[in-house]
Amino acid sequence: MTAWSFNGSLDYLASPTAVRDCATRIAELTRDGDGVFELDESRLDGVAEQVIDSIHRRYPDLDVPFHSRWRHFEIEGTDSLQRYDDATQKLTAIEIARTGLDLIIPSVLVDAGAGARWRYRTQTGACLSRSEGLGIASLEMFLA
Repeated sequence: MTAWSFNGSLDYLASPTAVRDCATRIAELTRDGDGVFELDESRLDGVAEQVIDSIHRRYPDLDVPFHSRWRHFEIEGTDSLQRYDDATQKLTAIEIARTGLDLIIPSVLVDAGAGARWRYRTQTGACLSRSEGLGIASLEMFLA
């Protein structure tokens, strides 16, 4: 299967194979001078060591959580998605999926240009920044 095929694409996109395939293609384009990135391969070993050290320090059991907008709704041990789950519990599975996309897509797009100085003050008075702040702000707006 290629990265551009739709048969089974969700399973493929959620797989380590997809990450490797896309990363390989980006690296190939970059090496050929066709990409938008620059690659200094002499520094790859050092970067890999830093990543491994960070993983071992933060997740000694190697149970690394996936990164996504959904995880930005979990702030300081509080899972704000419970409010979303409560609000959507009477919907069908398709409606829940559509509603989730309606929440996530604009939230991620706004995040792309918000910058490092953006802040959001929650109803409890907590000041959140960056992706976590935008995640909670979009969730609270969506549920209002």
